[in-house]
Amino acid sequence: MKRISEQMERRFYRLNEISQVSALSEGDLLDLVERDVVSLCARVEGTEFAAMLKAKDGEYGLGNLFHYRGMISLPNSVSVKLINDEKASLTRALILEPEGVSQWRSNQALAQEHPKMSFSYCGNLSVLPQNPFWAFTCVQALPDMHSIMKGFETMTAALADQTVDRLDAFKAMTQKHLSTAALNIKPHQLRFELESIKAHLRHNSVTTKPFVAPTETLTHPIKQILARMLTTQPHLRSDRLWNMLRTEVNQDGPREYDVDSVISNMTHDDLSWFGRDRNKENTVSYGRFQNLVSEVRKALKT
Repeated sequence: MKRISEQMERRFYRLNEISQVSALSEGDLLDLVERDVVSLCARVEGTEFAAMLKAKDGEYGLGNLFHYRGMISLPNSVSVKLINDEKASLTRALILEPEGVSQWRSNQALAQEHPKMSFSYCGNLSVLPQNPFWAFTCVQALPDMHSIMKGFETMTAALADQTVDRLDAFKAMTQKHLSTAALNIKPHQLRFELESIKAHLRHNSVTTKPFVAPTETLTHPIKQILARMLTTQPHLRSDRLWNMLRTEVNQDGPREYDVDSVISNMTHDDLSWFGRDRNKENTVSYGRFQNLVSEVRKALKT
């Protein structure tokens, strides 16, 4: 079975996959979340979502209804609760994958059936947004406590006075209004967005001076790359160095450590690189990579 690194890169990953796609451990990721540095997402599924329409007064109105299966962005407070195995719920969320929306429809019929609502107004968008948008996570017709109390009073009067219409009393008691209900989120639904992790690593990477090999033993191109990495982060293990380098190689943009772009491909098990002879591709296994790391550490200490 192919490992994650050999598959097509996904946008979202489970928390325990962090070390396979970056130089961070799961503990590092949780620490970033607790310090409100990185936000988490959650994979959800529901049939009672509704778009949020912002009015001029700052209030939010009820928009189109839809089904949704995809990712939502989580507030930090919710993320922290979930990584500590606590219960969490949301009444509104940022829809990150509009392509996961189905049955996009007008709310007109539902609004006519339940004219009482807790929203400032009701409207509809002409088309489904193509970019992330805010939505109520669960819109339901809920019992109206005021109507229930009024209906109960009417029903009590109807029992004592036959002239009072009991049907009207019953209708008043069962009247509902549109409002938001909470969508529960569980820890197993948590995900992180790889690009946000990459952005954090890029922003916090240490800018280094051009590396000068201390001895002739570092003429090997992979050793030179490792030396650049170990001069700024000398305590990283071989597996962390491998994952960090693999992330750099498999993403677009300038490379911080493989500055000459000698590595052409990198998987979970080996890396391929070109030396001076661009017609000859060389291969380094992960086991050999570990040996190279040890050799570079010794060279840097001399």
